[in-house]
Amino acid sequence: MTKLTLKLAALALLVFIGSGCISRTALTIENSPAKSVTILQTLDQKSFLVMGTTAYRYWRCVEKGDELVCYPDCGASGTDLQCPGFNLD
Repeated sequence: MTKLTLKLAALALLVFIGSGCISRTALTIENSPAKSVTILQTLDQKSFLVMGTTAYRYWRCVEKGDELVCYPDCGASGTDLQCPGFNLD
């Protein structure tokens, strides 16, 4: 019984420490007059119990039907570009 209690307590602690909030705020949205491309700059904030990070991200968006589909220009797997970022104090 105590092993089960310890496992449940450890699981609850991991969930509590790992939980957090992620928000994305659009800073600029620019439409290209020459091409059907929209450039989007966002501020991504990830806040957790013990730490947080903030990064600027740049997105290239194209219209596909009724929706705007965006791809990251930096910070994603498959790209060599790193987005500028910093740690929250």
